[in-house]
Amino acid sequence: MTDKEKIKELWNRLEKWLRSHVSESLDDLNGPAEEAEIYEVERRIGIQFPIAFRESLMIHNGQKGIGARLIMPEGSLLLPISNILDFWLIENEIASQMVESDEPTAWRAEIENGVIMVKGNVKPLFRHPKRIPFADDNADILTYLDYNPPKEGNPGQVIKIWAEACSWQVLAPTFLDFFSKYIDELEQSKYKISAQYPYTEHITNGEK
Repeated sequence: MTDKEKIKELWNRLEKWLRSHVSESLDDLNGPAEEAEIYEVERRIGIQFPIAFRESLMIHNGQKGIGARLIMPEGSLLLPISNILDFWLIENEIASQMVESDEPTAWRAEIENGVIMVKGNVKPLFRHPKRIPFADDNADILTYLDYNPPKEGNPGQVIKIWAEACSWQVLAPTFLDFFSKYIDELEQSKYKISAQYPYTEHITNGEK
């Protein structure tokens, strides 16, 4: 099965799960992105998207952001292609004005002293032009495709950065792995729908 076929199957499974649990959340999904728009954003960013990510956009171009936050884990909103570019442009401008070291020795003491939290092979930089934001939680917690990993990491890996908490985490080696794992865990009841707001919340320590 090709990545294009895999992502289509994953979206079919996700839509089935949503239809069974909170069917109105389907109304928050946008239709397909235009292929020309995707290629133009790739050109401006200077990075070719993974096949699975591009095909995902051509099935659903993110969310409207007006309904239940069930499409991505933990209440993040899946960004449409225009918002991906907007976020990237803002972050690229900020990055150009910041001085952040790209050397691991600069972070080691901060990690050891608990000043910052790093899980997985990710550089604890707040901004970098080779990161593509694709999911957003209140403009504070962002999920990216990371094309600036350390040598032990994987180009295109999925990372989550929570700036306020100084937290960096690798979620999956690829977008396809990330999306597949989330849908597998939804179907295995490893997520519950939060009572406070309709979003999926990961179940830990045997919680029900």
